[in-house]
Amino acid sequence: MEPNEPNEMFQLILKEVRESNKEVKESNNEIKESIKEIKESNKELKKSIKELKESNKEIKGTLNHLNAKVDQIEITVNSHTEILNSFKFDVDFLAEKQTKIEMKVNRLEKLMES
Repeated sequence: MEPNEPNEMFQLILKEVRESNKEVKESNNEIKESIKEIKESNKELKKSIKELKESNKEIKGTLNHLNAKVDQIEITVNSHTEILNSFKFDVDFLAEKQTKIEMKVNRLEKLMES
């Protein structure tokens, strides 16, 4: 029986090694599957980043366009303000002149009455 015992021991060790090898292969396959999923996720993330960059570029273009329009509106408002201020000056000047003329007319009327 003695020669048989080492053989049985060897068979047991061999069986354990095979089982361990099987477990390692299964783990390796799981790792490969995980790596495949990570690569797919990475690919999707890169696509999303590209889309975000394109959207950001469009938004910046729109913002620049809107800023240019705001600048144009600002220039228009400033020029209209200058025109209105000029009219106000003219109206104030005419109102002052009208008041002076009315004062002169009142004086002349008083002079004519006396």
